Amino acid sequence: MAEAFREAGVALRDVPIAGRASRKTAETIGGQVEAWGADVLVTTGYKSDVHGWWASDGGKRPFALVAVVHGWLFRGKWREWVYYRLDLATLRRFDRVVVLSAFYERLLRRKGFDPRQIACIPTGIAAFPDDEDARAIWRHGETPFTFGVLGRLSEEKNPFLVLKAAKRLVKIRRRDPSPWRIVFAGDGPLRAALERKAEKTDLAGKVVFAGVVDSGKFFRNMHVLVQASNVENRPMSLLEAAAWGRSAIVTDAGGMPEIVSDGHAGRVVAKGNALALAEAMDGYLSDPAKARMDGTWARRHALAAWPFLTIG
Repeated sequence: MAEAFREAGVALRDVPIAGRASRKTAETIGGQVEAWGADVLVTTGYKSDVHGWWASDGGKRPFALVAVVHGWLFRGKWREWVYYRLDLATLRRFDRVVVLSAFYERLLRRKGFDPRQIACIPTGIAAFPDDEDARAIWRHGETPFTFGVLGRLSEEKNPFLVLKAAKRLVKIRRRDPSPWRIVFAGDGPLRAALERKAEKTDLAGKVVFAGVVDSGKFFRNMHVLVQASNVENRPMSLLEAAAWGRSAIVTDAGGMPEIVSDGHAGRVVAKGNALALAEAMDGYLSDPAKARMDGTWARRHALAAWPFLTIG
């Protein structure tokens, strides 16, 4: 981000911080914002939010505080719960809280936030691929039907659910020789365990771990995106899938059902339900034309609703 600001010619100052929290750092930030004559200080994340509040000297400095909420993990771990509660308490003191999805807007309202304090500004799509490029894979009949999983291979993304669904899918389609595969694109702490799990099951040749790949290359070579997360906000992977004209199968986590209109742009299944996920995948395998049609609907909707310059 700092490099992007530098390239854009934006005034920038690096402020070091020692440890998790520093009043001195916050005072330095507040002084610099005031010296620049800035009207707004924007923060993201609980550490940034706390330091932003300190930087404002408890709201006494002459600039507004705006926080952008990208979400919390909700994994039941006590430390994360403490950070979550600390962040909520801090955000109540801000002038505005920006959320990216209606899911988080509803959450903050349930927590007692004034609706006038909350601004829901959905993430937009900066660029759409050429229409011919997006459609090319459907002209390549020799390509196995490919489900793509894009993102960090970590606990909250629940990639093991995709492997469980794949095992069920093998059984469902044991009498159908039509080729299919699942490509995991990304890296993370669970990759090694996922690879071992795939090797121990009957998924040989069905699952590929491609590592970190360019998103354009990824979407050019897959038919349907699969996102089995337990926790989400408004993932860019789904927006990119829509831009590429790809249907998606997602769990009902966070703001994903807001992007994937069930039955139009893809399918929405319950979190943690491997059978439902497998059945949704089988549905598209049995009817590739439906997968293509839903992807076309998703792209048309994205072009109308989420172009970057018109969001907000």
